[in-house]
Amino acid sequence: MTEASRVVTRVFLLAVAGSLLAGCGASVQIGGGDWDSKAEDLIEGEIETQSGFVSLNASCNAPSTAFAVGDTFGCKAETPDGKTVRFVARQDRKDHITVDSTNLVTPAGLPKLVAVAAKALGEKVGAPLTAANVDCGKGPLVVEVPADIPCKLTDPGNGKVLDATMTIVDIATGHVRIRTN
Repeated sequence: MTEASRVVTRVFLLAVAGSLLAGCGASVQIGGGDWDSKAEDLIEGEIETQSGFVSLNASCNAPSTAFAVGDTFGCKAETPDGKTVRFVARQDRKDHITVDSTNLVTPAGLPKLVAVAAKALGEKVGAPLTAANVDCGKGPLVVEVPADIPCKLTDPGNGKVLDATMTIVDIATGHVRIRTN
């Protein structure tokens, strides 16, 4: 990176790539009723596998008895290290729910956010940056947005490593900012 690139303090980029760029989610057909139990099963099964955590202990708030298409209810899960992952369960069609995380960046999702940030910074400073130039760890990350993630940025021209911070503004859309420190 050139000296001019160091004065770049922030780069903003909004990237929409599906309903969840970096988080995780799952859905299931239900024969009606017991929505909260089914959502807990999804979290402790399919979502747990996606998340990168060894185990998640889920609990959901039971929805109203008039739970209809478009309605939502909240869930949460405790990670083995005591962090709380939040979820929104939504009846997206008759007798079917989708459960999505709202504050979890998965091991598969973190590189996507890093790639978005690297590309934007590279375009801003006129240098060919890719995700290979930015190291922000491996995930999973439980975050409260906006979340500052410490990173290392490697200058492709001279190999110098700089401290950087990637701020996750919105997990679902991939809205991130990155700045050199």
